[in-house]
Amino acid sequence: MRFSPFVEERDIVEAYRFMRKTIKTSAMDPRTGKINMSLLTTGTSSGMLKLREDIRKALVVLLDGENDVGRGARGMRGTEWNELVI
Repeated sequence: MRFSPFVEERDIVEAYRFMRKTIKTSAMDPRTGKINMSLLTTGTSSGMLKLREDIRKALVVLLDGENDVGRGARGMRGTEWNELVI
């Protein structure tokens, strides 16, 4: 970083390098190695958001008893599993 009354080509090159490094450091998904801008906006990668939603749906199915594993929690009064499982 330097102070100058003029912007020179080397200043632009350095600013570009700095921006690329910053975005790569702050927005790279460690699982995929790709830049994921949702890491900057939400703090969570889009892959992780999808995984959470898939887990939520699987839990709702399990708790509602719509599976071959068991009865689930069907019949429990006053429980809205869709609201409970986030």
